[in-house]
Amino acid sequence: MNLYVIRHGQIDNNVNRIIASFTEVDLNEIGIEQAKEASKELNNIDYDVVFCSPQKRTRTTMKIVNVKNKKVIYDNRLKERNAGKLEGKSAIGIDLDDYWNFYSVNIYESAESLDSLFKRVYDFIDELKNNDEYKNVVIVTHDGVCRTIHCYFNGLPKNGNIRLYKYNNCEIRKYTI
Repeated sequence: MNLYVIRHGQIDNNVNRIIASFTEVDLNEIGIEQAKEASKELNNIDYDVVFCSPQKRTRTTMKIVNVKNKKVIYDNRLKERNAGKLEGKSAIGIDLDDYWNFYSVNIYESAESLDSLFKRVYDFIDELKNNDEYKNVVIVTHDGVCRTIHCYFNGLPKNGNIRLYKYNNCEIRKYTI
């Protein structure tokens, strides 16, 4: 099975460096254009199904990239990492290398732990591995989930900082199970 993992298109929060994990925001004009470009790439792939985070920015991206109008399955395990009390705050001044470090012992004001994020995303992929119904799967999700999927297939970086695996908006990476 091939997985084609796509991060949602750009939102204003990305540009303004405002943390938006569960905030329901939609794509900006650049994000819409990024999704249109990604749809051209997906048009050349014979995918069977799209799994999508139920959040607004991923739903909008999915509607643009799902050019073949394949079945869509929304899965809460594909939601972004819950930033807790950091939600809506400026990322400037926050040690994001520590926030995204799997080995960090710091607790970020009710934010979801990376261990919890990894467990739910790994559970999702393990479930897909046991599904022989699909050969090519598109997954539309968020940067933190994309990084976690990358770790599933490539392991954690030695220093634990998964920011090293950053996805660009509407970047598509292929993984094979």
